[in-house]
Amino acid sequence: MPQQQPFNNANGCFNWFNPDDTARDSGEACSIRQMIARAVDDIGIDRHSHIHHRASDGGAMTSVMLAT
Repeated sequence: MPQQQPFNNANGCFNWFNPDDTARDSGEACSIRQMIARAVDDIGIDRHSHIHHRASDGGAMTSVMLAT
């Protein structure tokens, strides 16, 4: 499942606060969409039944994904 890499954020959080990472088809929003598409293809997850979770960054990034 999609995970943040320490290189991108030392705390392992998604960068929901950075406008470059929350725009449609760019940054982390695009990266997460691509990771989900890959998981759909590779392991057959249901593209309509995935959940973003973790701490506050997961909730914030869920809003980004819904908006973009």
